[in-house]
Amino acid sequence: MIQLLSKKEFLVLKILQENVSRFISSQEISQQVGFSDRTARKYLNLLEDNLIDQGAELVRKQGHGFKLVINNPLVFNIFWQNELNGRFHPREISDLEEMEDRQHFILSHLFFEDDEISSEQIEDSLFLSKVIVSELLREIRKLLALYDLTLESDKEGTLTVNGKEQAKRKFIINYFFSSKFNQDMLPFIGETFFNSEIHLNELTIIVLDETRDLELNISDYIVHNLVIHIALTMVRLKKGNHISSLNLDFDILRTNEYRVATNIIKRIEMNCGIHFPKQEIIYIALHLISKGSKGSSIDNEDQDLEIQLVQTLDHLSKKLNGHISCDSILLNGLEVHLAQLMIRLRNRVPISNPILEDILKNYPEEFNITKEIFGRMSLLLDYNLSDEEWAYIVLHVLAAIERFYNRQKVKVLVVCATGLGSAQLFSLKLWSSLYTSIISLAISINVKAVIK
Repeated sequence: MIQLLSKKEFLVLKILQENVSRFISSQEISQQVGFSDRTARKYLNLLEDNLIDQGAELVRKQGHGFKLVINNPLVFNIFWQNELNGRFHPREISDLEEMEDRQHFILSHLFFEDDEISSEQIEDSLFLSKVIVSELLREIRKLLALYDLTLESDKEGTLTVNGKEQAKRKFIINYFFSSKFNQDMLPFIGETFFNSEIHLNELTIIVLDETRDLELNISDYIVHNLVIHIALTMVRLKKGNHISSLNLDFDILRTNEYRVATNIIKRIEMNCGIHFPKQEIIYIALHLISKGSKGSSIDNEDQDLEIQLVQTLDHLSKKLNGHISCDSILLNGLEVHLAQLMIRLRNRVPISNPILEDILKNYPEEFNITKEIFGRMSLLLDYNLSDEEWAYIVLHVLAAIERFYNRQKVKVLVVCATGLGSAQLFSLKLWSSLYTSIISLAISINVKAVIK
């Protein structure tokens, strides 16, 4: 499949589709996608040419902005579905367009897969020139240097990360996981889980250690999902809620994944004094099987799961005003979660959710919308999901919404020629002034409301 649109064009078209009933200004588009107004206009101009043969056109109106007009729905829908499938499931690694994406690809390869890759392999895999690859590696070396790690190249050009194992762990946690935990999940599970004796980062280290020791290669988002699952399992077990037996059609106890799960749980039990029943260990092993690991023990029976998820998330994004659009972390996370959910449903294994009450109390709208949209998936039509199960799905959606708002935050760097102390003092004064302005505005609004 040929990818027609660039990543930025795709984002702009996504916004235009979500506002298809009205004109939208380039300024508004730029705010939603995080570009400058000038950049937004550039990609609007590119879209204008690209849409001509796709059953649509971009209409401009002075003083009002831009509007997507679909002249041939059938042609446009085929085009858009191809774009969605290509965007969420790129068939070519060349779809990685941004510097950050390319960095992540290289670092993920170095830390989670074969531990080494050559410059030539990077050039061939990402279809980049030597100059661009050199720039990428220079930036990666700067990142690694902050942790006293080095990126070395041998005579054959093979790259490896060198340094103390503790430093490597710290880098992995900070680069791949900490921001996800802090920005996405802590608002929803932090207060509940941190009454525990173990931190999410410590759990991550345990998972990484044990998967590496038995050479089980899994991606960073699988690790992320597994850590969240174990955290919520610990809360559930403390409340006395266990899952019942799973009737599997293969001997999971003989798999490498089960050995990894057993080793992970042994370390957690030693640190926390909490007992995991055998069925819980089996269920953790199922998270590892066929979910990004090489040499998977079972095949994924639900081959249409990805297609259904893409379509469902597209509908959900429109209901939530685009706040979860283009979120690959959400797609990957739900793909793993729904595969596990289907195993539970087929085996009639109920599972409790320790944060159900918090979600129903604080996020009733998101809960109801998610339940409504996901309830239409053909995969789930034959099953009656409990609110406990829906809450797990909603947790993924809430994390995606949190990521969206975190991307919208304005970051300010305060620099002062007279030194760091002066810059910090100036920063505090700015914050104080901003806080006072916000309070004054709130009081003003309340006073006007009272007068009215």
